Amino acid sequence: MAGLAASLGDDESLNDSIFHEPALRGQLEVYALAGGSRVLIDGRPITAWEGSLPRNLFYFFVDKPMVTRAEVFESFWPSLGVKEATNVFHVTKRKISEKLGYDLTIYENGFYSPNPRINRLYDVEIFESNIEKALNTSDEDEAERCWSKAVQIYRGQFLKEVRMDWAKLRRLQLRDSYAQALISLGRIYQERREREKALGFYIRSIGEKPDREDVHREIMQIYAELGDRDAIAEQYRMLERMLDETLGIKPGSETRELYQALMSR
Repeated sequence: MAGLAASLGDDESLNDSIFHEPALRGQLEVYALAGGSRVLIDGRPITAWEGSLPRNLFYFFVDKPMVTRAEVFESFWPSLGVKEATNVFHVTKRKISEKLGYDLTIYENGFYSPNPRINRLYDVEIFESNIEKALNTSDEDEAERCWSKAVQIYRGQFLKEVRMDWAKLRRLQLRDSYAQALISLGRIYQERREREKALGFYIRSIGEKPDREDVHREIMQIYAELGDRDAIAEQYRMLERMLDETLGIKPGSETRELYQALMSR
């Protein structure tokens, strides 16, 4: 022998192959739009969080892929000093890791971001991805597929059991996106003269956003095309009541003029 040493594999193999067992990769599933939140880790449901704080911080990290410690403290412990907030934060974060069996986040360059060793499925990410695709495509069939997928995913309000301000804001944002998906599908079917389908999506959308006068007008127009004067009148009265009770105003001039024109036919 020449007394030479041989290197087996490459630099990566030193960490992940013959000299070390590969690090475990977790499979995390988070459903926050399912009419009630649900979390699974490696197929195992997490049903108890030992209080609302670990649960809420878990969802905060999942929903915000890059966040600073200052943002966490401002959202969760704005009245605590930095030292006290830091202690509570680390205890809470450790409870999350114990529940998952993995560290949920890594800390780099001042940001907490998702741990790359965890494969993550998050229904909100899929929902928003389909909304973005629908908005950015000029292909009507592709837009219809994406809007439809978003509507299928949204089965209930975002984390309705979490009452923190950050969750309330996201709940409103996602609800607005869902309403827009319903309205967009309604308009697609209305253009195709598929009135019953369009009407169904429009009615669902005002269940989410009852102040959308433009959608009430579209509904009245479809009822007119179907020859249903009673339904036109009832839709207008519904809008009148809602605006009076919530905002103390009357329907706008465009809506009033449309109503009068439809009823005078």
